[in-house]
Amino acid sequence: AVLRFEIHLTAIAGPGDGRQMNLKTQNGSVTVTMPSSYSARVEAETEMGGIQSDFPMIGASPTEERGRPRRLNFNIGAGGPLIHVTTGNGSVRFKRGETQ
Repeated sequence: AVLRFEIHLTAIAGPGDGRQMNLKTQNGSVTVTMPSSYSARVEAETEMGGIQSDFPMIGASPTEERGRPRRLNFNIGAGGPLIHVTTGNGSVRFKRGETQ
């Protein structure tokens, strides 16, 4: 049997608090929900999925394979603490949440 895990994280800390996040799953998708005013530096990687963001991807530098981004580095807002997300078999999404 193959186990599939998904990570759903809601960032509630204020931008610029200096905390780095490192999220990793081998077999599942990752969704990171942040307030619209959040600022962070993003590094996202996936082997078999796509990468999407509700936020403008400022300074995006994608690495694509078969027309889909597999590795994407960009800033949300003014940039800030690193959010590093890696998944082997799943997608990565950065979702705009309610304003806190």
